Amino acid sequence: MTNIQNFLLSASEYGIIIPGAALCIIPVTKYLKISAKKFLPFLGIALILISFILGTIDDTQENFNPNIFFVPLMAIMLIMYFIFVDVEKIKLLYIFLTSIAFMSFPGLINFLVESKINPYGHYYNDSCYGLITQWGLSLIMVIFCFIFARKPMQWLIENFDIHSVWRLVSIIPIIITASNIIMIPLDYSTMSVGRITKVSVFIISVIFILFCMFQIIFYFIAKTVVSKINIEKKLHIYEIQAEQYQAMKSYMENTKKLRHDFKHTANTAITLANEGKTAELVKYLNSYNKSLDSLNKQYIFCKHSAANAILSYYAEIAQQNNIKINWKTFIPEKLNIEDSDLCNIIGNLLENAIHGCMSIQAEKRYIKLSIDIENNNEIYIMVINSFNGIVNKQSNRYFSNKKNGSGIGLISVSITAEKYNGMAHSESEFYSEIMMKIS
Repeated sequence: MTNIQNFLLSASEYGIIIPGAALCIIPVTKYLKISAKKFLPFLGIALILISFILGTIDDTQENFNPNIFFVPLMAIMLIMYFIFVDVEKIKLLYIFLTSIAFMSFPGLINFLVESKINPYGHYYNDSCYGLITQWGLSLIMVIFCFIFARKPMQWLIENFDIHSVWRLVSIIPIIITASNIIMIPLDYSTMSVGRITKVSVFIISVIFILFCMFQIIFYFIAKTVVSKINIEKKLHIYEIQAEQYQAMKSYMENTKKLRHDFKHTANTAITLANEGKTAELVKYLNSYNKSLDSLNKQYIFCKHSAANAILSYYAEIAQQNNIKINWKTFIPEKLNIEDSDLCNIIGNLLENAIHGCMSIQAEKRYIKLSIDIENNNEIYIMVINSFNGIVNKQSNRYFSNKKNGSGIGLISVSITAEKYNGMAHSESEFYSEIMMKIS
């Protein structure tokens, strides 16, 4: 080979990081902090330059160990991945490790192909046909990921927020990558012994299939877990509605009894007044007033029964915790939004608002809520509440400050706000705003 051919070959060996980077970027393109039109060309040029630089060093140095630069390069790329992508770091780590694991399979095939062509070579020898095979398989993986895996991975990023599970599943790609590295033949002559090559191909194929099945199983388990969580939320809403119905029924029965007894009460008061028994009259009226206070207070916030139930539920909690509420809500009886979705949003916002209020003195606690319909096709929800000013914000999302809290409610609010072009930010008070299309 000429010097130019050797240089291009060396650069191509390092250039394999380009399809690897593509596997990392494909699922998170919509979460880039910089416009994809600006970032992707910049990334491509930077990776090509890095490949040429490392290829030049490799081509000019004898017995050069590529791991001297390759391993630190992976660490730098991971850090840049964290910086430029607005997704929780544990999720990015899993995608990064999974991409490396998938790219290790074409890399291993490279060595197997070269061992057949050059049975007396070694793993550090220049590769040509094996490298072409590796590039071909890597590009196929990138295309496959773009067509089939992009949307499922985006769904996982947006909806599955159990970080302990993300940490656990991140171990699998590490094991896969390590096993593939161990299987690299150091001396190609060993691959000619017996059926070593066939056995190796079989093992690699089985591991690859199992790894793909693991990705599919992880996705469907996550779907099941999220579905279960949503069902539990719906059941909670139904329970609240049932409680509100019973409270309303009790209220109506009590007020009916009071209306029935009011004539007797009025006659007794008139009699005491005519007899000049002022002290007895005051005592009697105080007793009657207490009987009125003993009735459960009923809240009528809107015509939408499910929304009114969830609002009444949290209004009662707010009252019990000395939280002043100023709620102005207009929600029609029927909306083109599922009751569970609407109540989930309102419930999460108010639950987080109440938790924020509980972090300060009782006299400073308040929650302002506004829900209105604009242009007959948009519903606006705004919540403002007092809190101690301490927020736990990661990757532009808010997490719970509860001692043992997972922050799922706050994440749900953030995701919902992003989904419906809303926003959430905090200053001296916590402010959330959501807009949703209803037609």
